[in-house]
Amino acid sequence: MTSARFIGWAAVALACLPVAAANASELSAEIGLVSDYRYRGLSLSDKKPAIQGSANFEHDSGFYAEAWSSTIGGPDVEADAELDLTAGYALDISDHLSLDMSGTYYLYLSQPDANYVDGTISLGFTQGRAAARIGLSFAPEQKGTEDDEGKESSNSYAFAGASYELEKLSLTLNAELGYEQGAFDEAPDGGKWDWQVGAELKLEPARIGLAYVGSDIGDDAMVASLFVEF
Repeated sequence: MTSARFIGWAAVALACLPVAAANASELSAEIGLVSDYRYRGLSLSDKKPAIQGSANFEHDSGFYAEAWSSTIGGPDVEADAELDLTAGYALDISDHLSLDMSGTYYLYLSQPDANYVDGTISLGFTQGRAAARIGLSFAPEQKGTEDDEGKESSNSYAFAGASYELEKLSLTLNAELGYEQGAFDEAPDGGKWDWQVGAELKLEPARIGLAYVGSDIGDDAMVASLFVEF
């Protein structure tokens, strides 16, 4: 096992350290397996399974932080793992409307030139067991958004999603649609659409998911997932 691969697996493990000593309402974690790590419709694990994990902190004030990690891979990928560090603030505007603002630092272990930051703002709406959200993520020009010629570009991603919980079945149906343009869209003429339609079953402390994921520039796929929360 190479040192980079060891660091990658260690990053996943560190993101899921036991949190029994902390208050469950403030600190939580999960670890699991996905059949394909898809991000904005495209595979970042070479269409192979990936191990993922996260540790999350939430404060009553609305502040939250998260460390999320996944194994990655592919012929053009030098890193073995991705580590995302997020800090944000969530605000309830009313009983049904909420605002969320956050910033994320994306780290690609053993490929530091690919590291970058972006910011996200979103509005969420809830009504009974139904929920919806719209938002925008933006990454400014930086080292991690350089193309093969060394030119830095910005990147924007607009998204919308909806979900509905079937309470008696512990099943949540969900759908998402996104549009990306800029440094990461990978579209020949610029601009990429992606989508996801799926369902998630909660069997405490586990959750099982199945989703149809794709984009207009890549192959679609059925992605299965299994996570355990603690």
